[in-house]
Amino acid sequence: MEDQQRWVTGSWLLGTNAPQGAGIAVHCFARIVEGELRTRIFVPFAEHARSRPEILAGCTDDPFSRYLKSGDKTFGLGQMFKVLGFARRPASPLISSFADWLKRGYPWLLAGLAPLRTDRIVDFRNREDHPDFRLIEAKEAEEASKLCREVINLLYPR
Repeated sequence: MEDQQRWVTGSWLLGTNAPQGAGIAVHCFARIVEGELRTRIFVPFAEHARSRPEILAGCTDDPFSRYLKSGDKTFGLGQMFKVLGFARRPASPLISSFADWLKRGYPWLLAGLAPLRTDRIVDFRNREDHPDFRLIEAKEAEEASKLCREVINLLYPR
């Protein structure tokens, strides 16, 4: 329910001329995507990996490895999208294990994410979080909304 309220808030802000409303809307949309990726993909894979020492043996000191080993709370949206991107062409045993796990549970996800400009979601969200960057404009918030909706639709196929 909280995600639905957050989406409604973001959508409402897009329709207003509220100061910095577009940026806050982007934050709403990106936070939902981050939470859904964490809940549906990254937490279940971390639980899977922790039950298989051979997967954790492939961990190094990168953010994904730290997340898998300790549940590092700083593992965020940009890192999630990077790991999902790496999974399209795995170059390490850890990422190969992740890609194989995804193919079993979400066989459409990597191909569906490939054409999406997920880097734009991260860019917009980072600009909202760091006020020294240029403020988000309404057309950018609308683009972020569309991209975020496409990611959510991949996680909840019909």
